[in-house]
Amino acid sequence: MTKNKKSTNIQELTILEIDNLQRGLSFIGEMDIEVSLSYKIGKFAHQCNEILKVSDQQKKKLFEKHGGEEKNGKLTLATSSETYADFMKDMEVLMSQKEKITLPEIKLSSLKNLKIKPVFFDLCDRLIVDDL
Repeated sequence: MTKNKKSTNIQELTILEIDNLQRGLSFIGEMDIEVSLSYKIGKFAHQCNEILKVSDQQKKKLFEKHGGEEKNGKLTLATSSETYADFMKDMEVLMSQKEKITLPEIKLSSLKNLKIKPVFFDLCDRLIVDDL
């Protein structure tokens, strides 16, 4: 958590960091929260979705490259350890790609009446501003 963070905060994050932020925000996304916070989260989620849509397409290509697609549409990996190691190497490269994204500022005071799991704070720490 930071103090005095700017409300327009553009940062370059990895795909993995963006995915973690989106997962963290899902913990409060369905809660009854104030309108301004809901809007910030929705706008940020939209940015994340656009970025993650592209990375999901690339993940599918990696599964196809290192495995295949079963008749039911499920993607699988080949079972050799060499193929798995190559897949993990490619996946690490993909998830380390950087994207510029505007991070919302979430004031800790706007969350004080919510019952939030600690994992939210672990995943979304860079968004939280301690204003208490």
